[in-house]
Amino acid sequence: MVVDDEPSILFTIRSILDEYEVSEFSDAHEGIKALKNGTNYDLLIVDFRLQAMSGLDVLIEAKKSLSCYRAILLTAYSNKELLEQVLNNNLVFKVLDKPLYPINFSL
Repeated sequence: MVVDDEPSILFTIRSILDEYEVSEFSDAHEGIKALKNGTNYDLLIVDFRLQAMSGLDVLIEAKKSLSCYRAILLTAYSNKELLEQVLNNNLVFKVLDKPLYPINFSL
């Protein structure tokens, strides 16, 4: 599952993960709706700053809805407090800075 409101980021991730089935959402509400509907995802890639809400809202819902998942948080605005919050609450296993380069994207 990828949640990002930038079409270029969705395209880049789709290209990197071309051998996997990828569900894309450009809207956080739609991503949360998919989680609440019981769709299971092995990996979540979520942008921190989305138009309607924070990517943290998506990750918090994922933690409630999914028994097991791994998440990557994308951000162009990383700071120490954000990193501490997502890592200390076991919301993500990796934080990647934007712009996103395929060479830096390893699972």
